[in-house]
Amino acid sequence: MPYDQFVRSFSLRKHRLSWFLGAGASASGGIPTAWQLSWEFKAQLYSSKRKIPATEIRDISHPTVRDRIQEFISESTDLPKPNDPDEYARLFEAAYPSPSDRRDFLERHITVGKPSTGHIILALMMRDGVARVVWTTNFDVLIEDAFSAVGGSSGGLTTATLDSAQLASQVVSQERWPLYGKIHGDFRSDYLKNSSEELTSQNDTLSKELVAVACRTGLVVTGYSGRDDSVMDLFENALEQDRPFPSGLFWTSRAGEEPYSRVLELLQSARSKGVEANLVPIQSFDELMHDLANFISDFDMETVEHHCAGNQRWSAAPEPEGKNGYPIIRLNAVLVEKMPEACTLVKCEIGGYEEIQNAIDKASAKIIATRKREGVLAFGSDAEIRRVFTPFGLSDVENYELAQHRMRYDSQERGLISKALATTIAERLDLTIDHSRSRSRLRPRDPAAEKWKPLRKATNNPLTGKVPKTVGLTWYEGIELQLDWADDSVWLLIEPRILFDGLDLENRHAASSHAREMTFNRYNQSANSLIDYWTKAIAGEQSLLNGETEIASFQLHSKSGHSWRAQS
Repeated sequence: MPYDQFVRSFSLRKHRLSWFLGAGASASGGIPTAWQLSWEFKAQLYSSKRKIPATEIRDISHPTVRDRIQEFISESTDLPKPNDPDEYARLFEAAYPSPSDRRDFLERHITVGKPSTGHIILALMMRDGVARVVWTTNFDVLIEDAFSAVGGSSGGLTTATLDSAQLASQVVSQERWPLYGKIHGDFRSDYLKNSSEELTSQNDTLSKELVAVACRTGLVVTGYSGRDDSVMDLFENALEQDRPFPSGLFWTSRAGEEPYSRVLELLQSARSKGVEANLVPIQSFDELMHDLANFISDFDMETVEHHCAGNQRWSAAPEPEGKNGYPIIRLNAVLVEKMPEACTLVKCEIGGYEEIQNAIDKASAKIIATRKREGVLAFGSDAEIRRVFTPFGLSDVENYELAQHRMRYDSQERGLISKALATTIAERLDLTIDHSRSRSRLRPRDPAAEKWKPLRKATNNPLTGKVPKTVGLTWYEGIELQLDWADDSVWLLIEPRILFDGLDLENRHAASSHAREMTFNRYNQSANSLIDYWTKAIAGEQSLLNGETEIASFQLHSKSGHSWRAQS
């Protein structure tokens, strides 16, 4: 179901829909997801079993560190393989076999969370009788805290957990709403479900009431992957009842992400039984709740603004639909969704950037490096780094965290990231590359190759040639890449350009004139075609950019940025 259609439909059915929240709904409140915690468990198991100081692997987003950890995990016969549906639970149990230790671990991570805009809005819906029943697999208290904030206390909310499951039966039978059912428990409870064995089944009382409510209302599922077999069994059990989900089953999923196979099977099964079952693409839990609240005419938005004044909520422009849809303005910026968070710090006696680059070139090493006062910052394998810098009095090699705030301006760190990304793109697309400190210029290595036929079509020109009346000056169709910061994110700027070989002071004016002559009519459709071509070539549908040198890993959004229609 299209997102806007769901928003309209919800406004009419809001009192006839219950909710089911997964970990994705808590992520906006600062609670780590199961995926994030799984990597923390892997790092702790690796560190303790190999007797390696935790400081050496503190940044598990670093590709080299992660590969080393995953190799260890994969070699173990007792630990789950990647993408195992029970990966999180089995890793948690392996790292902390004691239930009390698992509870303490969760408390340490959960107590830092704060209700986000989405939690405040859902709490208001519960307070005002719009959302009467909310179920969750989460252990945290973000909903309770949000309800207390908007209602003055939590006295009007009944929370049923594993050690108070009978409360759910009382609320449902007496219709004493709202009910908040925590089917995996509360982090403060004596009973929690977080190990593989515990998650194989659900509490009988809570399960019975969830199914009973499903026969009276529709259900909106958000922030939940569908990987817990016992939970999916509950949904399927509800489908076996008479007239299940009478107001529909709506499963929200992050736009562009492929839902878990069992989710699709559930929706198909529901439709076969006459249930209106739809997959709804969303951007985030906060964005969803804000849009739903905005479409309810009498919703208490003043309270939302009061409690969420400091919360940042950025809304992406919708994906364009049809020839007359958005974007109003096509941008030449692609969002960098993931990038290395650490590199290697080399302490040695080498000089500045030029000497570093000469050493790398002389050794023909697969390394990207720059210079800081603390030492040399580098991407590359440990063996290559030591091979290059040992002759320069190498004294230490350690992990170096690439601070996020230094991506905001033209720092050495951002220059290093930019060069690593451009190098990875050049290797993947078979482009030649020329670096400056903050920019990289790339062009096809073989402009006549068949693979560049779409680019020739986009430019309506060959991709290279001699500049007329200028000896030794050759032009090429290419691009200039650089990183920039906007909306608290890193963006890759892609600028189609005419590049030159043989450029010097004497022929620079001729080169500029020739470039202007070739590009003077590149506007609107022509400019859009070029940006579209390079965006698809660089990011495309396979947005994971893993260079052959394995220097660094990046993930880019598959489309360039675009504007929304301005509101007067």
